[in-house]
Amino acid sequence: MLSTDPHFDITSLGLTLYSDKIPSAVAQAMHALARSNVVLVPLHKEAILGAGRRTDSHLNVKHHIEKHGGRLVSGWSLDRNKKQINDGIFRWTFHSNWLSPENQLVNVTIDTKQKFSEKHTFWHDALRTPDVVEGYAYNDLFITTNRIAAEKFKVQVGKLYWFASGLFKPVEENDGKCYWLTDDYRGNFDRLEKEHGVRLFKTEKGYMPTEKTIPDLENDARTADMLFRFYMQTN
Repeated sequence: MLSTDPHFDITSLGLTLYSDKIPSAVAQAMHALARSNVVLVPLHKEAILGAGRRTDSHLNVKHHIEKHGGRLVSGWSLDRNKKQINDGIFRWTFHSNWLSPENQLVNVTIDTKQKFSEKHTFWHDALRTPDVVEGYAYNDLFITTNRIAAEKFKVQVGKLYWFASGLFKPVEENDGKCYWLTDDYRGNFDRLEKEHGVRLFKTEKGYMPTEKTIPDLENDARTADMLFRFYMQTN
Protein backbone atom coordinates (compact mmCIF):
# COMPACT_ATOMS: atom_id res chain seq x y z
CA MET A 1 0.00 0.00 0.00
CA LEU A 2 1.54 3.32 -1.10
CA SER A 3 -1.21 5.72 -0.04
CA THR A 4 -1.47 7.79 3.12
CA ASP A 5 -3.88 6.59 5.81
CA PRO A 6 -5.05 9.67 7.77
CA HIS A 7 -6.16 7.39 10.60
CA PHE A 8 -2.78 5.68 11.03
CA ASP A 9 -1.37 6.34 14.52
CA ILE A 10 2.43 6.27 14.58
CA THR A 11 2.39 6.17 18.38
CA SER A 12 0.58 2.81 18.36
CA LEU A 13 3.70 0.97 17.17
CA GLY A 14 5.57 1.10 20.48
CA LEU A 15 8.45 3.18 19.09
CA THR A 16 10.35 5.70 21.21
CA LEU A 17 8.69 9.12 21.06
CA TYR A 18 11.16 11.94 20.45
CA SER A 19 9.08 15.09 20.79
CA ASP A 20 10.70 16.07 24.10
CA LYS A 21 14.07 16.31 22.33
CA ILE A 22 12.82 18.76 19.70
CA PRO A 23 12.64 22.52 20.49
CA SER A 24 9.03 23.57 21.02
CA ALA A 25 9.00 26.03 18.09
CA VAL A 26 10.25 23.32 15.73
CA ALA A 27 7.84 20.73 17.13
CA GLN A 28 4.84 23.04 16.79
CA ALA A 29 5.69 23.91 13.19
CA MET A 30 6.27 20.28 12.20
CA HIS A 31 3.10 19.09 13.89
CA ALA A 32 1.06 21.79 12.17
CA LEU A 33 2.40 20.65 8.79
CA ALA A 34 2.43 16.88 9.22
CA ARG A 35 -0.45 16.35 11.68
CA SER A 36 1.38 13.52 13.43
CA ASN A 37 4.25 12.74 15.80
CA VAL A 38 8.00 12.14 15.83
CA VAL A 39 9.58 8.78 16.74
CA LEU A 40 12.87 6.91 16.49
CA VAL A 41 12.72 4.27 13.73
CA PRO A 42 15.24 1.40 13.78
CA LEU A 43 17.36 0.40 10.81
CA HIS A 44 16.31 -2.88 9.18
CA LYS A 45 18.88 -5.67 9.17
CA GLU A 46 18.58 -5.90 5.37
CA ALA A 47 18.71 -2.15 4.76
CA ILE A 48 20.16 -1.00 1.44
CA LEU A 49 22.88 1.63 1.20
CA GLY A 50 21.39 4.71 -0.43
CA ALA A 51 23.15 6.62 -3.19
CA GLY A 52 22.22 10.07 -1.89
CA ARG A 53 19.23 10.42 -4.22
CA ARG A 54 15.85 11.74 -3.15
CA THR A 55 14.16 8.72 -4.70
CA ASP A 56 16.14 6.10 -2.74
CA SER A 57 14.00 5.48 0.34
CA HIS A 58 10.67 5.60 -1.51
CA LEU A 59 11.68 3.14 -4.22
CA ASN A 60 13.43 0.86 -1.72
CA VAL A 61 10.20 0.60 0.27
CA LYS A 62 8.25 -0.03 -2.93
CA HIS A 63 10.54 -2.95 -3.80
CA HIS A 64 10.28 -4.27 -0.24
CA ILE A 65 6.49 -4.23 -0.42
CA GLU A 66 6.53 -6.06 -3.75
CA LYS A 67 8.75 -8.76 -2.24
CA HIS A 68 7.46 -9.05 1.33
CA GLY A 69 4.13 -7.23 1.54
CA GLY A 70 3.46 -4.55 4.13
CA ARG A 71 3.02 -0.85 3.44
CA LEU A 72 4.81 2.47 3.09
CA VAL A 73 4.86 5.04 5.88
CA SER A 74 6.20 8.42 4.82
CA GLY A 75 7.33 11.51 6.69
CA TRP A 76 10.42 13.53 7.50
CA SER A 77 13.86 12.30 8.50
CA LEU A 78 15.94 14.72 10.54
CA ASP A 79 19.41 15.50 9.23
CA ARG A 80 21.48 14.76 12.32
CA ASN A 81 24.19 17.29 11.63
CA LYS A 82 25.32 18.00 15.19
CA LYS A 83 26.82 21.38 14.39
CA GLN A 84 23.68 22.58 12.64
CA ILE A 85 21.43 21.29 15.41
CA ASN A 86 23.61 22.92 18.06
CA ASP A 87 23.26 26.14 16.05
CA GLY A 88 19.47 25.78 16.09
CA ILE A 89 19.17 24.65 12.46
CA PHE A 90 16.84 21.75 11.67
CA ARG A 91 16.63 20.26 8.18
CA TRP A 92 14.20 17.45 7.38
CA THR A 93 14.23 15.23 4.27
CA PHE A 94 11.09 13.52 2.98
CA HIS A 95 11.60 9.82 3.65
CA SER A 96 9.74 6.51 3.52
CA ASN A 97 9.94 3.63 5.98
CA TRP A 98 8.58 0.10 5.63
CA LEU A 99 5.76 -1.19 7.85
CA SER A 100 6.02 -4.97 7.77
CA PRO A 101 3.01 -7.34 7.72
CA GLU A 102 3.85 -7.94 11.40
CA ASN A 103 3.29 -4.21 12.06
CA GLN A 104 6.96 -3.40 12.63
CA LEU A 105 8.14 -0.05 11.27
CA VAL A 106 11.76 -0.10 10.05
CA ASN A 107 14.07 1.98 7.89
CA VAL A 108 15.24 0.02 4.83
CA THR A 109 17.54 2.72 3.42
CA ILE A 110 20.95 3.49 4.91
CA ASP A 111 21.84 7.17 4.73
CA THR A 112 25.61 7.60 4.83
CA LYS A 113 25.12 11.14 6.22
CA GLN A 114 23.63 9.56 9.34
CA LYS A 115 26.84 7.54 9.79
CA PHE A 116 24.97 4.25 9.76
CA SER A 117 22.99 5.14 12.87
CA GLU A 118 20.87 2.29 14.21
CA LYS A 119 17.86 4.64 14.40
CA HIS A 120 16.73 7.80 12.67
CA THR A 121 14.51 10.62 13.89
CA PHE A 122 11.31 10.39 11.87
CA TRP A 123 8.38 12.79 11.89
CA HIS A 124 5.46 10.90 10.39
CA ASP A 125 3.36 12.86 7.89
CA ALA A 126 -0.34 11.99 7.92
CA LEU A 127 -1.06 14.07 4.82
CA ARG A 128 1.75 13.41 2.30
CA THR A 129 3.11 10.37 0.52
CA PRO A 130 5.42 9.92 -2.47
CA ASP A 131 3.92 8.96 -5.81
CA VAL A 132 6.16 6.25 -7.28
CA VAL A 133 3.89 5.93 -10.33
CA GLU A 134 3.86 9.57 -11.42
CA GLY A 135 7.29 10.18 -9.89
CA TYR A 136 7.24 12.86 -7.23
CA ALA A 137 7.82 13.45 -3.53
CA TYR A 138 8.51 16.63 -1.55
CA ASN A 139 11.34 19.11 -1.05
CA ASP A 140 13.33 19.33 2.16
CA LEU A 141 12.07 21.33 5.14
CA PHE A 142 14.13 23.95 6.96
CA ILE A 143 13.55 25.75 10.24
CA THR A 144 15.84 27.58 12.64
CA THR A 145 15.50 28.79 16.21
CA ASN A 146 18.67 30.88 15.94
CA ARG A 147 18.45 34.60 15.13
CA ILE A 148 21.94 34.75 13.61
CA ALA A 149 21.21 31.76 11.37
CA ALA A 150 17.89 33.31 10.36
CA GLU A 151 19.64 36.52 9.33
CA LYS A 152 22.26 34.55 7.39
CA PHE A 153 19.68 32.58 5.40
CA LYS A 154 17.20 35.47 5.20
CA VAL A 155 14.40 33.55 6.91
CA GLN A 156 12.27 34.09 10.01
CA VAL A 157 13.01 32.41 13.35
CA GLY A 158 10.61 29.54 14.08
CA LYS A 159 9.08 29.57 10.58
CA LEU A 160 9.01 26.46 8.40
CA TYR A 161 10.31 26.64 4.83
CA TRP A 162 10.62 24.39 1.81
CA PHE A 163 14.30 24.18 0.90
CA ALA A 164 15.83 23.30 -2.49
CA SER A 165 18.98 24.33 -4.38
CA GLY A 166 19.86 26.86 -1.68
CA LEU A 167 16.48 28.56 -1.98
CA PHE A 168 13.71 28.93 0.60
CA LYS A 169 9.92 29.19 0.31
CA PRO A 170 7.45 29.44 3.20
CA VAL A 171 5.45 26.21 3.36
CA GLU A 172 2.16 28.07 3.09
CA GLU A 173 3.15 29.46 -0.34
CA ASN A 174 3.79 26.14 -2.08
CA ASP A 175 2.70 22.50 -1.88
CA GLY A 176 6.33 21.39 -1.84
CA LYS A 177 5.90 18.73 -4.54
CA CYS A 178 9.05 17.91 -6.45
CA TYR A 179 8.93 15.83 -9.64
CA TRP A 180 11.76 13.42 -10.46
CA LEU A 181 13.55 13.89 -13.77
CA THR A 182 14.79 10.35 -14.40
CA ASP A 183 14.58 7.81 -17.20
CA ASP A 184 11.83 5.98 -15.31
CA TYR A 185 9.57 9.04 -15.32
CA ARG A 186 9.70 10.44 -18.84
CA GLY A 187 6.36 12.18 -18.36
CA ASN A 188 8.01 14.62 -15.97
CA PHE A 189 10.25 15.90 -18.78
CA ASP A 190 7.08 16.76 -20.69
CA ARG A 191 5.72 18.46 -17.57
CA LEU A 192 8.92 20.54 -17.28
CA GLU A 193 8.64 21.69 -20.89
CA LYS A 194 4.94 22.48 -20.53
CA GLU A 195 5.31 24.45 -17.29
CA HIS A 196 8.64 26.21 -17.92
CA GLY A 197 9.41 25.93 -21.61
CA VAL A 198 12.61 24.00 -20.93
CA ARG A 199 13.24 20.92 -23.01
CA LEU A 200 15.98 18.50 -21.97
CA PHE A 201 17.89 16.07 -24.18
CA LYS A 202 19.96 13.15 -22.96
CA THR A 203 23.68 13.36 -23.79
CA GLU A 204 26.80 11.50 -22.66
CA LYS A 205 27.14 14.07 -19.88
CA GLY A 206 23.54 13.73 -18.77
CA TYR A 207 20.44 15.73 -19.60
CA MET A 208 21.04 19.14 -21.14
CA PRO A 209 18.60 21.95 -22.10
CA THR A 210 18.11 23.03 -25.68
CA GLU A 211 19.19 26.53 -24.68
CA LYS A 212 20.85 28.10 -21.67
CA THR A 213 18.44 28.69 -18.82
CA ILE A 214 18.41 31.97 -16.91
CA PRO A 215 21.19 31.80 -14.27
CA ASP A 216 20.05 34.72 -12.10
CA LEU A 217 18.33 32.59 -9.46
CA GLU A 218 17.84 35.30 -6.85
CA ASN A 219 16.01 37.65 -9.20
CA ASP A 220 14.23 35.24 -11.50
CA ALA A 221 11.16 33.79 -9.75
CA ARG A 222 10.36 31.48 -12.66
CA THR A 223 13.75 29.78 -12.48
CA ALA A 224 13.41 29.45 -8.70
CA ASP A 225 9.99 27.83 -9.14
CA MET A 226 11.51 25.36 -11.60
CA LEU A 227 14.23 24.37 -9.12
CA PHE A 228 11.61 23.76 -6.45
CA ARG A 229 9.32 21.83 -8.79
CA PHE A 230 11.80 19.47 -10.46
CA TYR A 231 14.66 17.30 -9.23
CA MET A 232 17.38 16.29 -11.67
CA GLN A 233 18.89 13.00 -10.53
CA THR A 234 22.59 12.99 -11.37
CA ASN A 235 23.64 9.51 -10.23
